[in-house]
Amino acid sequence: THTHAHTLSLSHTHRNTHTSCPQQLDGGEMECMGEQKQIPIRNRGQKQGLNSDYVCSGHDKGHLFPVYHTSTFAAKLATSTLTNAAPQDPCFNRGKWRIHERDMVTQAKDCQEAFMVTGVVPGNGHIGNGVRVAKYYWSALCCRKEGGHHSRGFIGPDNNGQVQELSVRDLEMRLSDLYQLLTTFTVFGGGC
Repeated sequence: THTHAHTLSLSHTHRNTHTSCPQQLDGGEMECMGEQKQIPIRNRGQKQGLNSDYVCSGHDKGHLFPVYHTSTFAAKLATSTLTNAAPQDPCFNRGKWRIHERDMVTQAKDCQEAFMVTGVVPGNGHIGNGVRVAKYYWSALCCRKEGGHHSRGFIGPDNNGQVQELSVRDLEMRLSDLYQLLTTFTVFGGGC
């Protein structure tokens, strides 16, 4: 299961096409993120996808932690790592899912604190050197306000290009089925 949780810190940003590879996964001498060329050639792609996996694959690098939800340079850089990406249908990524990412910013504006969890349900297909293509992208928003909180869940199947809005409880039930779990999948651990 590939998931990412983050607190929404909002700013006006643009997507960055530069993609970095975290050093701690495939090795390297730097303590921080760096470009793929800084990873020893023998280590590249052993534990994560590479840019070359996406070339001519027909898929975009869909981001779990979207740049639209960041406010600092370091956070923006973190969104461009390959560990923050999963293969995504380009029409869905550039269309309905992109609109969804921006809508989350709008929905979070009235929150004192907003938390977002995003993940994918792997499909059976692969690109490149064995990188699994996501069958579904999903997310959940927890909005804490004075006097309470509310939450919403979202799931986007690539095959029809739509993002469905549902309760977090319904999202958890659906993900439990999709991940074929014996217990109920929880997004916020019952805390929102």
